[in-house]
Amino acid sequence: MKNKENLLLLAGYISSQRNNIIEIYNEIKEQIINDKKDLVYTGYLMHNYYCAVEDIFIEIARTFENKVDDTSKYHREILKRMTIDIPGIRPKLLSNKIFNFFDELRGFRHVFRHAYGYIIDSEKIGILKRKLIEHHLLFLDDLKNFTTFIEENIS
Repeated sequence: MKNKENLLLLAGYISSQRNNIIEIYNEIKEQIINDKKDLVYTGYLMHNYYCAVEDIFIEIARTFENKVDDTSKYHREILKRMTIDIPGIRPKLLSNKIFNFFDELRGFRHVFRHAYGYIIDSEKIGILKRKLIEHHLLFLDDLKNFTTFIEENIS
């Protein structure tokens, strides 16, 4: 098991990121799409939501030395690792249902970040926004269960 200091740092980081994720989520939830600027801004918020979530994955991997060797598939692999229960090391963070949603959101984030000439499809953004709203509390539950694991190993 990792030392107490590393687990305390991870718990603090997760708490801070959780607050950021909730703020971004609240803004996404309230965002009304009336025009192209609203559509792009909603895409930007969903991009930021996933990046904040992925930052938690990275810190968990660093803390438990669960590194990803294939950097060409880094983002997919770090997400996939969060569905793995590693006996004696750490429990999985994500349920399969959340994994599937985050994999879709990860794909969107990639396209949003790298496809400069890409025209954002309002229907796809709307569907993804609804899915994010449906899955947000499930993710917070998964995160709470993982944080409970950390707290149990600190004391």
